[in-house]
Parts: sequence; structure tokens; C-alpha cells
Amino acid sequence: IVDFPIFTMINCYVPNSGQNLERLEYRTERWDKDLLAFTESKRTSTKNPVIWLGDLNVAHTNLEVWNDGAKHLSKQAGVTPQERASFQAQLDESGYFDA
Repeated sequence: IVDFPIFTMINCYVPNSGQNLERLEYRTERWDKDLLAFTESKRTSTKNPVIWLGDLNVAHTNLEVWNDGAKHLSKQAGVTPQERASFQAQLDESGYFDA
């Protein structure tokens, strides 16, 4: 986390959901919500925009997946419907953009 005079940059590693999705609920119900609350608190306290980047461990759209349509994708960490929906909710609630 670096606070610059006109923006804050948060570079983070988001834990994946695990090989057998054993951390899926933690990831989507706790981590994502806590991270969003943290980024919003930084935006409020600094009164500056936040740039959030790093290894977010989610393929938000099908454009980010080389084998779109593969049957196993919905059961693979990073591309489950729950992770995609949670990431979209973070974008919707915060006004962030996936670039």
C-alpha cells in the first residue's frame, strides 16, 4: 500500500479458493468483503482515489479464460460462478473497473 499525494495504490495477492475449492466460502464471503471494506476505508481516510491491483485470482469474464466453455471451469478455482459474482459485486459496490 502506497499513499501518493493524489491517489493510493494497493497491490495485493488474493488467496485462491484452493484446489478442491475448500476455501471458496472464505474467499467469497469473508476475504472479498473485508478487502472491499479496507479499500473503501483507504479511499475515505485519504480522500483520494484508490488503484487496486495485483494477483486477484479470478478470471472475471470469459475473455480472461483461454479455454472458455470447458466443462470443468465452473469447478476450478478462479473461475467459479461464486468468485466471478463476488468480484462483480466488488466492482459494482465500489465503482472500480476491471482493466
